[in-house]
Amino acid sequence: MKILYSIMTLAFLSCSQNPEVERESTRDIEKVESLMQAQQTAWNEGSLEDFMLPYIKSDSLVFIGSKGLNYGWMKTLANYKKSYPTKERMGKLLFENQKIEKINDAAIWIAGRWNLFRDNDTINGSYLLVWQKINGEWKIVADHSS
Repeated sequence: MKILYSIMTLAFLSCSQNPEVERESTRDIEKVESLMQAQQTAWNEGSLEDFMLPYIKSDSLVFIGSKGLNYGWMKTLANYKKSYPTKERMGKLLFENQKIEKINDAAIWIAGRWNLFRDNDTINGSYLLVWQKINGEWKIVADHSS
């Protein structure tokens, strides 16, 4: 019986997470959610450039939207400016994160819904964002928004 108890104890201990690892994971998720809140605020203030700050400023950024697959930070910003040329067209953005998973120490994915409330209409859709920790900063490296 002692052997069975020892095996069960070892199995439990090996499966349970280190509290420090859990705290770090929580801090990383909170940081990414804070960055998304800042994005939402920037959008609602009419600043696409500030909205784009959490995206990796690189040609490796992947954005999948209603017009298909695009690469690059500049292309993504240009597409946003074309689709939302004025603050009125931008409306008020609301993110609703529905699922957040930390993949490893340097990657998180978030799935959720976005809503744009405008004077004449309300539009909405879904997103899947892949965040990567690069040089200590969380950056969006892939965005599938539809």
